Amino acid sequence: MNRFLVALGIGIVIFGSVFAFKQGKIDRMFLSRANALYRDAKYDDALKAYEELETSILPYQSPELFYNKGNCFFRMGEYPRALLFYLKARKLAPRDKEIENNIRITQMQLGIKPLAKGVVYNFLSYMRMEEWAILLTLFIWFLIFFALGKDIPHNVKVSFIALFSVLSICAFTGVLLYIDIVGVNRRLCIEDAHIYSGPSDKETDLGEMKAGTLLKELKSQGQWTKVYIENKKETGWIEMGKTEKI
Repeated sequence: MNRFLVALGIGIVIFGSVFAFKQGKIDRMFLSRANALYRDAKYDDALKAYEELETSILPYQSPELFYNKGNCFFRMGEYPRALLFYLKARKLAPRDKEIENNIRITQMQLGIKPLAKGVVYNFLSYMRMEEWAILLTLFIWFLIFFALGKDIPHNVKVSFIALFSVLSICAFTGVLLYIDIVGVNRRLCIEDAHIYSGPSDKETDLGEMKAGTLLKELKSQGQWTKVYIENKKETGWIEMGKTEKI
């Protein structure tokens, strides 16, 4: 059983590494072409190349792709779109200081005051949700390994089962908290828009929302989406076309 578990684990790691290498090699060629257009200040052409890469047969996403798209929009003075792609880049590279700096600069251009982030948010957002999920998978893997291991002394087995049980619970909690606090359901207001009390412009107008405001999507209905406005601590409805999913 132990040999089977080890062989399976090694196989998964090798397969994942080979696939990632092949995918990266294929995409890098197209990304380099788009980057060359950006360096030549051909921002419209660069954006088309990035979008072609992003929606190719093998959909491609990377921090560099989103970061450079953000730079193109910033150079063109389209700050809400720039912020959108910087935020997309941060989701894939949460520890990148350059991305964080560009987010702050773009928010200043839009007159948006960055939200204060608490300790829990900073801790959770230090890793991507996929990294939390990988941790959870690893902990569960080790838990199964020690639970099924026949040649492991009983006292060692019990100790490690207890340890990886606790770590698995912590990682699972981290994934859930990430979804709720950091968010996989965030939208960005990409143009000035009004917030209403219901899914119609006939409902009570709750005020104007500035482009660049970060929103938490709660549910959608037709062409409208109900959002939680974090800087105002209130909810309302906004036209979905005036927002973009991060």
